[in-house]
Amino acid sequence: MKKPILISSILIAAIALLSFDFFNNSSFLSGGGAAPGYCGDPAGGNKTCTSCHSGPDATFISELITSDIPAEGYTPNTEYSISATITGNGHSKFGFEVSAQDSIGNFVGTISTTSPVLQLTGSGNNYITHTSDGTGGLSSKTWTFEWTSPAEETGEVTFYGAFIVSNADLSTSGDTVYTSTMDISEIEIVGLAKNAFIEKSISVYPNPATDQISIRVNNNTPGLAYVITDQSGRQLLRGELDQQTTKVDISQLKAGTYFCQAGGQRIQTFIVIKQ
Repeated sequence: MKKPILISSILIAAIALLSFDFFNNSSFLSGGGAAPGYCGDPAGGNKTCTSCHSGPDATFISELITSDIPAEGYTPNTEYSISATITGNGHSKFGFEVSAQDSIGNFVGTISTTSPVLQLTGSGNNYITHTSDGTGGLSSKTWTFEWTSPAEETGEVTFYGAFIVSNADLSTSGDTVYTSTMDISEIEIVGLAKNAFIEKSISVYPNPATDQISIRVNNNTPGLAYVITDQSGRQLLRGELDQQTTKVDISQLKAGTYFCQAGGQRIQTFIVIKQ
């Protein structure tokens, strides 16, 4: 008569365990990484981890997201290192999610990682979060990943982040949520440096030259002009550019080195040697 009681006890315990797993399923899912769109970002409707984790409202803290991007801004099509750090004295479990977007929720640049403690989420891999192996820490946790900046003239980018300091009780209650942002601008490139990363649409030849140079426009952009200066910046010659090739008489210039700036909104600078 005792054996059925034993079997019933085991069955009840198994049902209770399954029920615990079911009702705390969101907690287990968050332990393996946050769902996309919960980092306070405009694309996600400004939702944070408080949508699933009960407790006080999310607290904003600046500079939880940092990078090696120079103060003057990012260079287009360049890879940078981004770090997300959260601190909670006495805590050992942490979580996060970050996404790079513009002010209206367009995803900007490309997030990537090879770390086993990180994973990309969302239909376009536009969010990054922890894995189940990436939550442990001693009073703090830092996650580092890579971000490749977008194409030229994209403008300002904001990294949106949400962070959890967990009480590690295997439930969604009692956790503390923080948010943070990092705003970065696109570097302003002018003159010679701009030629390093834009497709050249204007060419100047021959170089060196004797009597004249030809400035060729390789697109159909209207309203282009040129200016030729000496090394002190003094303007010597200027004029409008034709849609194909403009010949410029430099026979009156002394032998030496000059600068030819040509373009419209985009200015390209060329060194011209007069023989």
